[in-house]
Amino acid sequence: MSQVIFDNLQPDQKTQVKWITFTNGNTAPSLSGFTLTIYNDHGNLQGSLSLAQFPNLRKIQFVYTFYIANLEEIDISENTKLNRVIISTDNQVNLFHNVNNNPLSCSLLAKEKQLNQVIVTYPKRILHNINNATTSLRWTETSELLKKQTAIPVFLIEDQKAEQQEAEIKALKQQIQEKDQQITNLTKQTEQTPTFKQFQELNEIALPSSELDFDILKKEIKRLRLKDFIPYYEKQKDDFQSLVDDAKNNTKEGLGTILDLLLQTQIQIIENAKTEDSFTKGQLQGQLNTCQALLQTNLSKEELKELLNKQNEQLKLEQQWASLQGNDEKTYFDEEYSLIKKMEKKQT
Repeated sequence: MSQVIFDNLQPDQKTQVKWITFTNGNTAPSLSGFTLTIYNDHGNLQGSLSLAQFPNLRKIQFVYTFYIANLEEIDISENTKLNRVIISTDNQVNLFHNVNNNPLSCSLLAKEKQLNQVIVTYPKRILHNINNATTSLRWTETSELLKKQTAIPVFLIEDQKAEQQEAEIKALKQQIQEKDQQITNLTKQTEQTPTFKQFQELNEIALPSSELDFDILKKEIKRLRLKDFIPYYEKQKDDFQSLVDDAKNNTKEGLGTILDLLLQTQIQIIENAKTEDSFTKGQLQGQLNTCQALLQTNLSKEELKELLNKQNEQLKLEQQWASLQGNDEKTYFDEEYSLIKKMEKKQT
């Protein structure tokens, strides 16, 4: 195998190489500065030769005396920084062609992305006119992209490993982002979660001199909240009903039913707000507009708007009322509500 010619090079030397020159000779490869010279003594390089050991390789040059006949392929697929391949023109001979100008067996193994990255400079014979009568073939230096040049046969190798690694890296980055988001969410939850000390402080306020019991504390807080909420809820409920009654009194006979339909339609619109049934939404909105148009014979737009806004506020209060009661403690709060109402009657 030709790879043994690199065995005497140290890892730091391989990293140092930026230019490789292939020439004729019978000595081991020599490194001078950034240039590595590789010698081939009439066919001692045979088969495949990979340059993957030189990660910083930028240029390759083939001197015209280089004997290439027994070298079948040169693998440059891992040399991502390689940008130029130079074929010497000193002897006006294309090294990768024989005397009959037929390609030799040696070829470059490359990746597809290198086709638009590497420039090949090589001699090319072109037809030259002399005095518009005689023609002759002359050598000229040509520089073209690897995919367009004709001096060196190029074979593309599959880059499945690189593609697989890129896919794995992408998946890992996605997992890291998801984990980071989970950590962020958990951090926020931790910051928002009350500590045991905070529960103790809250218990001391709501139930002084009592041992902390979360269920009892929860019921006490709901009881206090409900005690403050009930009067406000009742007042808002009465105000809304008064507004509805006044609106019905100001409408002609028969329009009271339309007013009820208007309010019921808005409730349905709110209930269907989160659904994706656009047909039903359109029907309800049309029904609401029709009711408003009929009622405007007796009620102004401002009055109707106030009525609908007040109903919307009332619906939100009813949601709070349901939340404060809770399904599992409905009996408890029903009793509390009844007790408060009895106390109000005694006071009056």
